[in-house]
Amino acid sequence: MIDIATNSVTATINVGLDPHDVAITPDGAFAHVPNQADNTVSVIETAGNTVTTTVDVGSGPRGVAITPWRGYHP
Repeated sequence: MIDIATNSVTATINVGLDPHDVAITPDGAFAHVPNQADNTVSVIETAGNTVTTTVDVGSGPRGVAITPWRGYHP
């Protein structure tokens, strides 16, 4: 994790293989990191800097976005 006030690394969190991009939920509680080489997305709880779950997704995820709405929005 990076402290944006000081531009310093505060924690290193192990996620899947070949991580690309990151998206933070509007409340700052979770970060989502797509892992291109193992076709997963790691969900990180930011308060504890821990991976809470890893989601299997389609082939080679490289980007991720969070909407302000709760739930899925096509």
